[in-house]
Amino acid sequence: MAECVIFVEGSRKTDNGDLRNGFGRLLRQANLRQMPLLVMCDDTHGAIRKFEQETAKANSAFRRVLLLVDLDGPSASRAAWLAAHGLTAHMDRIFFMVQKMEGWFLSQPTMVQDFYRPKLAHALPKAAPEQVSHPDRVLENCTTGTRKGRYHKTGHGALLLAQLQLPNLRAAFSDVARLLDTL
Repeated sequence: MAECVIFVEGSRKTDNGDLRNGFGRLLRQANLRQMPLLVMCDDTHGAIRKFEQETAKANSAFRRVLLLVDLDGPSASRAAWLAAHGLTAHMDRIFFMVQKMEGWFLSQPTMVQDFYRPKLAHALPKAAPEQVSHPDRVLENCTTGTRKGRYHKTGHGALLLAQLQLPNLRAAFSDVARLLDTL
């Protein structure tokens, strides 16, 4: 029996970037005894559907089945999100990227600056990443006109994921800490 599977909201396509590889490189920093299987799901509903299907199996091939999705809202909306999706009973196995994956990038502005050198077109917000309601749009705006071009969710996202410092991410986001503790 395999140890763990994580259903992750994010593109399965690899023609513009490989998010699965980016998440994998990020998690390798944790020096886990065994890496989880990462299953990319193109959208929230697909990730939830696959998570529910796997948790409903009496003979699942996995000891732990986890879900990692965008919250698309502040941390305070967590309970409402779980209730709206009928997942309250699974809350200990669901982890959120608050507000979205790009919030993680905003939490490490030096890494973003280094990636888009020599200079971002617009300054990154000073607000805490959880307070930025559309971090993907903020990154698109801040990177317009850079040599690498405007922020691209899969292309740049996969590369940025791999460059995040996991200890800093763990300190900044309680769900990252909880996920790592679960793994």
